Amino acid sequence: MGLYNSLSPRQQKIIDYLTQNKEAKTEELSELFNTAPITIRRDFKELESMGLVLRYYGGAKILEDEVSNETDIVKIKKQSIAKYA
Repeated sequence: MGLYNSLSPRQQKIIDYLTQNKEAKTEELSELFNTAPITIRRDFKELESMGLVLRYYGGAKILEDEVSNETDIVKIKKQSIAKYA
């Protein structure tokens, strides 16, 4: 679980969104989070390197095996919060 400690708040929100919706387009998240598409692409790239998402042209989808339930998401959030405390 150590690699989850480095998730930014926006990356946590991306994981939450992908967990609920299974996949998302870069432009969709760019508008939702009021940020540039390149920022979302960078987040996708980092999340993919952690094994959490699979990138494809124009978006990404959640990898079910890595973040399989809400309990995992809560653990990730708590660890990220603890890092800043």
